[in-house]
Amino acid sequence: MRYITKDIINALIRSSVLVLIIILMGSCNEHEWDDFRKYSEGGEITYPGKFTSLDIFPGENRLKFMATLSPDARVSKFRIFWNDYADSLEYAVTSEMRTNGFVDTIAMEESLRSFVIHTYDDEGNISIPVTEIGVSYGDKYRATMKKKEVSSITATDSSTILYWKPFDTSTGAELTLLEYDSSGFTASFEAPANADSTELIGLTTSSTVKFLTEYLPSDDCIDKFFTDTTSYEVVR
Repeated sequence: MRYITKDIINALIRSSVLVLIIILMGSCNEHEWDDFRKYSEGGEITYPGKFTSLDIFPGENRLKFMATLSPDARVSKFRIFWNDYADSLEYAVTSEMRTNGFVDTIAMEESLRSFVIHTYDDEGNISIPVTEIGVSYGDKYRATMKKKEVSSITATDSSTILYWKPFDTSTGAELTLLEYDSSGFTASFEAPANADSTELIGLTTSSTVKFLTEYLPSDDCIDKFFTDTTSYEVVR
């Protein structure tokens, strides 16, 4: 019976480690591997503290960043990268950021992008990355927005009821905003976008009703979108 000697075990361990290093090297993109080589020269790698939280809120051709910085006092700046590190913004860390966190709104054309944030210390050491997805909305989203249309009306002694044509709210339609003349003054009214009908109290004569639809692409979006205003002639 043959026994596995200590030398054989050590040789197997060295081989396994070598294979693992090769696998890790292959999984790194060029930028990450360059950073690894740069900051690993001369021995032990020093990593400044990374962001402890990061949220990116969508908006109209812009994004709002909210983040909590590491308590690591060595961190002096950080950079936000996108487009595979082709574009970036740099920020100096302030005492206010350390206390209240980082908040900023960045112009960004309509897109879905991956963002990477690295922190740095004064010696040029770089943190491990923090990544997050950001979505900004613009003309392409606007093209999906539809206007509500009146199907018919019913007149009562004290109001006018508008009946709406079927309306799809799946792209974020939230409210219908209406404006009309009632007894000599302008009345404003909000109704759910998915309502089948809307009663306009006080509208008892022929008049013009103006309305538009408010959209919110997602619950965390920082901007609302509005359709053009429709003018509808109520004839009683």
